[in-house]
Amino acid sequence: SHIPKIHTVSIGVASGI
Repeated sequence: SHIPKIHTVSIGVASGI
């Protein structure tokens, strides 16, 4: 399974990046 790029960005924003 792959992680969508948008989802990855969402995680980054949630991490405070």
